[in-house]
Formats: sequence, structure tokens, C-alpha cells
Amino acid sequence: MKRIDQVSETSRGRAAALLGAGLLLLGAVLLAPSPARAAEPTALEIAMLPPYCQARLSRDRAAMEQWSAALGKETYLHIHHYCTGLVYINRVNQTFEQRKRRYLINQAINEFDYVLKRWPPTSALYAEAQGQKALAQMLELP
Repeated sequence: MKRIDQVSETSRGRAAALLGAGLLLLGAVLLAPSPARAAEPTALEIAMLPPYCQARLSRDRAAMEQWSAALGKETYLHIHHYCTGLVYINRVNQTFEQRKRRYLINQAINEFDYVLKRWPPTSALYAEAQGQKALAQMLELP
């Protein structure tokens, strides 16, 4: 058996590279978003949304109060579900992996169903939510 001082520089380099690759892989696994956090939109995703969603998802209290007054408390109470549905639709348009697309589409449909069950049909966004659900269902087609 060789002593540590007898190990070649090449072997040390390989060992260091393997260790580095292993640590990189471990970091990627540990930092990957968990399913519970997968729905949390990034700042860029929030910026792509309508202003009432930006206010709600960024938790801007003053803007939230303004939008609640404009859209109605009943609608704004559940708006984060609608906004999350929009985030899922945007993510669908950014992925080609079929399994992930199906998951995102189903999540979007669930979010739109949630608001359609809770918003009054007279809500300013009710028809838009119906349209977004229909879009998600069309994306579901092969």
C-alpha cells in the first residue's frame, strides 16, 4: 500500500475532481426547489403578471388594498390562486418535458377551478379565469 506522500499528482488531481463533482451534485440536490416551494414564483415571474398579481404576490400592502377595493374583496381574497395559475401557464410555455408540462397544466387548471368555484360570476376577472382555464385545457391536448 502506498503512503500518502507516494500518491502521484495525477491521482490527487482525479481525487480532487471527483470530490468537487460530488460536492457540486450534493449542492444541486440540496438547493433544488422542493415541491412545496415549486409554486413560489420568482421575481421575474411576478414581473410578467398583471399588476394586481404583482401586488398580491410581492405582498405590497398599499397596492393590495387598492386592488382589493378595485376588484372587490370577494375576488381579491382568492386572487393569489388565479395568479399562481398564471405562473403555471407561463412555466408550461417554457418547458418541453411532457411529464413536467402535464403537471404544470394540471396545477394551473386546479388553481383556475379554485377561483371559479369561489368568485361570483359577476367578478371582473371571472370570464378571464374561464378563458385561462380553457387555454390550459387546450395546452393539455397532444
